[in-house]
Amino acid sequence: MSERSGRFDDLACLFRFDPTGKAAAGAADRLSLRVILGGADPGNNLSEPEMQDEWGALHQSVFGFNVFPYASVFLENDGKMGGEIGERTARMYAAAAFFPTGGEAPDHIITQLEYCAFQSNNSDAVNDSLARFLDREMLSWVPAFAFAVYRQTDGYYAELLTALLKVLIDERAFTEAKFERPRPGSEKAREDVSSVRDLAGHFTTAVRCGMFLSRNDISELARNVRVPAGFGSRQQMLTTLFDSSRTYSKENELTALLDTMCRTEATNWLAAAEDADMDALTFWSRVWASRLEHSQRLLQDTTELT
Repeated sequence: MSERSGRFDDLACLFRFDPTGKAAAGAADRLSLRVILGGADPGNNLSEPEMQDEWGALHQSVFGFNVFPYASVFLENDGKMGGEIGERTARMYAAAAFFPTGGEAPDHIITQLEYCAFQSNNSDAVNDSLARFLDREMLSWVPAFAFAVYRQTDGYYAELLTALLKVLIDERAFTEAKFERPRPGSEKAREDVSSVRDLAGHFTTAVRCGMFLSRNDISELARNVRVPAGFGSRQQMLTTLFDSSRTYSKENELTALLDTMCRTEATNWLAAAEDADMDALTFWSRVWASRLEHSQRLLQDTTELT
């Protein structure tokens, strides 16, 4: 295994396992990740079984309940797992004779990282394929994934996402392949939003909204405007939140908070693109900024929605 493929394998390991195990602890050490016990992450005054339970609960909270680590969730127009993104990725793997055995979906972050490890062990000629995969299949969504995780925690998993971005950018800079822009027209036509439920659907679909709103994000919005968000799916929660904000005359406060989130997300993309100075990230930052601008325009007309 090369050093390059080893970094991808280490990242895949850290997304699969909590950092208390020997394999994951070694991976974290090689990536210079600090496994901080305390603060927002599990405390260090627990027994080993209790510690494992706490880390397992944290992993489930971040990646199982709030920010789903699938490219399709961020890139499919319905925001659901699988779809055309999953099928396309599976075909790509088969064409490269890569057959994942971990059990995750083709577009899961773990499988994508294992594919990168597989490709980085191949010849320089094939590394052009790795560069294209990073450009089109990972840098197109992983920054938005990272920004969503940052809103959930500033502890270990936030550091893991920072390490992930660094490795993707470093590995892309390793090759001299030029960035191939997606064909014009690859963006979906923007939808009509005529109801509060439509608006909630827009803001809970990352590729349309421009950012991924988790259940925690929606609950935090509800706490800040002091109205209920209810339960259920993210769209149901946000629909309830929009309706409640109208009932309690807090609609302006809610739309202002969402507008600020859009501005912050666009700033995060711009900063990532400027730091990396990379064609692919510059391109995707503009694409996601355009989505965010559209979302901000929708917020200006919420009083007309039924």
